[in-house]
Amino acid sequence: MGKAFRERGTGLDGPKKGGSAVTGGGIFCPPHPEAPEGQLAEGSCPASPQSEDAHAVAKKQLEKETLLRVDLENRCQSLQEELDFRKSIFEEVGSSPPGEGGALGLPYRRGARQTQGADPWPLPSLQEVRETQKWHERHLVEVDSSCQKEYDSKVAQALEELRRQHDHQVQLYKLELEQTYQAKLENAKLCSDQNERAASAAREELNEARMRIEALSYQLSGLQKQVRRAGLALAGSRFRGCLEGVTSKLRDLLWVAPPEGRRCLWWPASGRPGEGK
Repeated sequence: MGKAFRERGTGLDGPKKGGSAVTGGGIFCPPHPEAPEGQLAEGSCPASPQSEDAHAVAKKQLEKETLLRVDLENRCQSLQEELDFRKSIFEEVGSSPPGEGGALGLPYRRGARQTQGADPWPLPSLQEVRETQKWHERHLVEVDSSCQKEYDSKVAQALEELRRQHDHQVQLYKLELEQTYQAKLENAKLCSDQNERAASAAREELNEARMRIEALSYQLSGLQKQVRRAGLALAGSRFRGCLEGVTSKLRDLLWVAPPEGRRCLWWPASGRPGEGK
């Protein structure tokens, strides 16, 4: 096919070296003998109505041939890629093992016999290629499911590990909180005991102070009584001294009084005032 295309496309390569041009429609345009060399372009003909029409037809045919060439090249490229794909499949398969399917799980065609001179690896049919594609799709689904299961198991293991670490951390926090609580409780008990001892000591001191106050109050009352007694005794002695002084003064006055006045008075047995002194 490529050889025929090349043979067919020789007419699309333009004019030859002799200055003549062959178009796809077989139109031949000889060079003008009187035209200068610079004016002889490729595929150019003498200016005439017939040559212009032929040139337009040749141009259209050239465009058609170009499009056809591009189309054939694309088809050839597609067929070449498909052929390379099938060859790569059979190269990967290698020799089929016992049973159906090779290394890639390609369905083995039953009844295919190798004859002398025949192709030992004939190209698979479209149905076989589709079956192979379906098998690969199922295999991918199975691989995805197995990967999903493995992923789920790994996620479960990771979650279990995280849960175990979390429980361990919670236990550590709980133990630390219990230790802190016990330490604070012991400190509170010690402070309470110290405060209770201080309160009992304060109560004892208060009782002792109250007893001292009572004793001092009793002593104060005794001293006050003694002071009152001493004051009364001192006042009595002073009063007696004053009374004796007044009495002696009265006696002296009466002694010097006239005799008529003496008769009115009763003299004590001591005699004259001032005699006992």
